[in-house]
Amino acid sequence: MNTLFIDNRMGISGAKLLGALLDMMEAPETFIRRFNDMGFKGVKLEKHAEALKGITGSKVEFIRVSSNIEEEYYEYEADDDQEKEDKGRRSLFSRRRQETSEGNSHRSSSRHRRLNDVKAIIDDLPLSGKIRKRAINIYERIAAASAAANKLDINELKLHRTGSRDVIASVVGVCMIMDELEPESVVASPIATGTGYANTYRGIMPIPIPALQNILEQTPYSSGKEEGEICTLEGAAILREYVDKFSDMPEIVVIKSGAGFGNREFRTGVNCTRVFIGQVVATAANSSVTELEASLFDDSAEALKLTGEKLAACGAIEAFTLPISMLTGGTGILLRCICPNERADEAAGEILRNTSARSVRRAVTAAYDTESVIDKITTSVGEIRVLKTTGFGVTKTKPLAEDVAKVARERNISILQAYEMIIKEI
Repeated sequence: MNTLFIDNRMGISGAKLLGALLDMMEAPETFIRRFNDMGFKGVKLEKHAEALKGITGSKVEFIRVSSNIEEEYYEYEADDDQEKEDKGRRSLFSRRRQETSEGNSHRSSSRHRRLNDVKAIIDDLPLSGKIRKRAINIYERIAAASAAANKLDINELKLHRTGSRDVIASVVGVCMIMDELEPESVVASPIATGTGYANTYRGIMPIPIPALQNILEQTPYSSGKEEGEICTLEGAAILREYVDKFSDMPEIVVIKSGAGFGNREFRTGVNCTRVFIGQVVATAANSSVTELEASLFDDSAEALKLTGEKLAACGAIEAFTLPISMLTGGTGILLRCICPNERADEAAGEILRNTSARSVRRAVTAAYDTESVIDKITTSVGEIRVLKTTGFGVTKTKPLAEDVAKVARERNISILQAYEMIIKEI
């Protein structure tokens, strides 16, 4: 299966995803020429090569090319003196513009488009019906989420940053490339939104802002480690439009990959979105599980027992410890927990709450799952419950430990003797 994986653990925006997709194309210049020739008024798409901390990729920019198009200014977060000094001369299309966050925290712009204005711009472009519908779906999702957050009618809502020409162009560009790629499946990592507060046109708000929270409803996301907004409204809406499943990267043989960079320098990582496309590895594995592990030091037996009980309540399939020796000296234990993917965050939280762990590492692993049922059989020592496991040409039958112990007590024999008596008859 031809699968596209979008790695947005360092955030996502329309421009970053467009840069990553362009970086993956064999002839990006051809696409850029086609985009610039289709008559998107006022902007021109450019791509520049970037490299940072061992990652190579592309950065896209939309520059102003016509004085006939109304200038669109964008006021970034700034202190009062700087804001007064810079007001009115930071063009949205300036290649030297500064960013305070990937979400471009703002207060106002010289023109605010509404949903119908954006639809009119998209309708004017020579796009296929499929591409046009995808782009409009994305903006309808943005408008609905923002209107709900602001308690406004969707048609009266001003779109502010997402209504600017460069953002509209980035959304259209992504939809065009996705239409060319035609992946059979799109998978994306859980979304990172950023931490702290955003300075929006409605004042300071915690991240994720309410409109973004509405878009991310029923979608896995976390704050990540980077301060500021690193997931934009259009980035989240694009993912909701195209992604079939949110999870860690599946097992695929990568054919092509790309990275799209943002403008701001991150403190804790690289400001980029990465994409990979390839064929899913065909194995007999029929499911996947999440493996969690953490290094523990000086945890009491009581603390470990409680942690085990908490993990069991989280649906843990297995939980155990192994002794470890640190290369720098000292000893400890390695706690490992295997749990369902959908309950991994809950299980990781219990480990952090109830042990000395400072971090929990996580990996999704393919699993060969069998089917198990509890049955009852009649034997010479009475009715015994057994666990029957089948799958992959294997069948196993095992008496339940409680029933073996009951037979041992009733007959005054050892557990081993009771087990051997029962196993001969099942």
